[in-house]
Amino acid sequence: MNRMTLDLWVGVFVAVGLGALLFLALKVGNLASTNTGETYVLKANFDNIGGLKVRAPVKSAGVVVGRVADIRLDAERYEAVVSMNIGSQFRFPRDTFAKIRTSGLLGEQYIGLAVGGDEQVFKPGDTVKKTESAMVLEDLVGQFLFDKAAERQDYKSGQKRKGTSMKTTLKTTLTRQLGKAALIAVAAGLLGGCATSGNPKDPIEGFNRAMFGINEGLDQVIIRPVSSGYEALLPSPIQTGVANFFSNIADLMIGVNNLLQGKPAQAASDAGRVIVNTTVGFLGILDVASTMGMEKHEEDVGQTFGRWGMDDGAYIVLPFFGPRTVRDTIGLVFDVYTDPVAHVDHIPTRNTLLATRIISDRAELLKADKVIEEAALDKYSYVRDAYLQRRQSLIHDGNPPKFDPYSGSGDGKSAGAQGEGAGQAQVATRN
Repeated sequence: MNRMTLDLWVGVFVAVGLGALLFLALKVGNLASTNTGETYVLKANFDNIGGLKVRAPVKSAGVVVGRVADIRLDAERYEAVVSMNIGSQFRFPRDTFAKIRTSGLLGEQYIGLAVGGDEQVFKPGDTVKKTESAMVLEDLVGQFLFDKAAERQDYKSGQKRKGTSMKTTLKTTLTRQLGKAALIAVAAGLLGGCATSGNPKDPIEGFNRAMFGINEGLDQVIIRPVSSGYEALLPSPIQTGVANFFSNIADLMIGVNNLLQGKPAQAASDAGRVIVNTTVGFLGILDVASTMGMEKHEEDVGQTFGRWGMDDGAYIVLPFFGPRTVRDTIGLVFDVYTDPVAHVDHIPTRNTLLATRIISDRAELLKADKVIEEAALDKYSYVRDAYLQRRQSLIHDGNPPKFDPYSGSGDGKSAGAQGEGAGQAQVATRN
């Protein structure tokens, strides 16, 4: 009876998962809603359409009135010509404004029609004359950087008054932070060399504590409440299935990192996990590979750099990403760049997957919150020390060198390799 009940629940869970995947596929293809009524064609020319795609919605006052039917490039004027299928029941004045907009902050792009007051309406095949192109983030950042660089040059040449110099410097610093996170970490590490701290591995402790407090506030206000609701509302099997799904995706790059670290057996096991869980495990929702004896590994580019001998560098707390070292921050850039989820073209689907993964990962850590709060007199130090110890353990596959990773003292041998003569080794202490 128990076996039959288990099989029934597994079948229901699989059916729900397949239904969710079907819905996701329809959303990616913009096929979740179709318009079978009569339509007519309107055209509009844009200098830049950004990420606008065929079948993107055409809206007026927030209501979908049609779909993008075709996008092509005018070879003579070098403009994007967008054809729209508009519902025949909607007739727009000839002075209507067509604007490319974005749903939310990072959602899908659509065309918004702002109705004018002309008494004459468009006829099928007409072209909307008044248009507004998409706002491209890269252009905005580039212009911002150019403007700030010009301000900085004016400052250096003495054309800026001292009263505005601090403002210019702060703005220039902010523009530099739009670059790669690795550059931020390296710069912070260099600046930290001039700072005073009791821990040589945490030379910029003042900055780190401030950033730690900001991340904690963000977690308490947004991430933790959402994750708590996620844990309370969803049944445990569904939460496990979601975590398994993202874990299966992560196994792709885990295998690559194992191969780069000179561990072909583990890399082959990771590849096997992906194949088994993607097929038999329904896209990774069920972790069948673990039941078959294929061990789950945890690798990233930062660990690969560590295996190659790169020093970990200073400890740093990044905005949102949390604890890192300079080495791990450089690795984080590669991890983000090679993340399969981050390369999903459909922006709403990509953002949904990223948000779901963050919530799922945070929900798994909820039980540890109470332990940390009760055990740690200084939560910042507790998290820092735990992070550095854990990274040492991961890099050395659970057999880290037996030395103090914070003061830099010890003989550098692994715990398993140290014998009776280890106590006679000289201890090197950094000043």
